[in-house]
Amino acid sequence: MKKYCYVKNGKIVAAEQDLPVNFENISNFYLLGDADLKRYGWLPYEKLSEDKDVFVSSSYEILEDKVIERFVTRDKTKQELQAEVEEKTAMQWDSIRSKRNILLQESDVFVVSDRWEQMSSETKKAWSEYRKALRDLPQNVTNSFDVIWPIQPK
Repeated sequence: MKKYCYVKNGKIVAAEQDLPVNFENISNFYLLGDADLKRYGWLPYEKLSEDKDVFVSSSYEILEDKVIERFVTRDKTKQELQAEVEEKTAMQWDSIRSKRNILLQESDVFVVSDRWEQMSSETKKAWSEYRKALRDLPQNVTNSFDVIWPIQPK
């Protein structure tokens, strides 16, 4: 949908918005053509941007038939890109630790003493290995996106 700016005395009073339904006692104002809208100070809005990752600044230019907002943008620096990678990696590790903690907590019921005593030695070994693999998970994985989760014993 086309956006407009309301310009009064050479200044933008309302920037980038839909036309009002009613304006200065005119019903269905939004149905007027651009020539009529211009007489009331409403000019079409146009955005010009390089569409790079980082916003730097913006400025408006009021022309005879439209208002242009120019956005100055720039590419991310190597440091910003590296910081993003580090943040994503840290969030991934946090997610892995959370899931690991939940799986350990869920497996606690299998190692309580009364249940543990009734298990066969091979079942005990399977549960011990499973829980050890969970506890060792963060230390034994180099890439947080390549985690292979241990399979819970039956």
